[in-house]
Amino acid sequence: MEVVQPLDTSKTESDPSKKTPIQLTWVNITITAMPATGRCKPQGALKEKRIIIDNVSGTVLPGQFLAIIGASGI
Repeated sequence: MEVVQPLDTSKTESDPSKKTPIQLTWVNITITAMPATGRCKPQGALKEKRIIIDNVSGTVLPGQFLAIIGASGI
């Protein structure tokens, strides 16, 4: 992730209630689940790597909330 607007700590050091808004931006993120290794693999473990998030870009602006969720066990 890239922090587009740097956090100015000089404003928050004297008064912690004052917060500097930031914008988070990410570009071309890919997340892969790798198969378990070793002798004690769980039953039903992945046999090959699986792409969970593929080439995703986005931005979260100050005041917005972002959650990445999905079905479990897939």
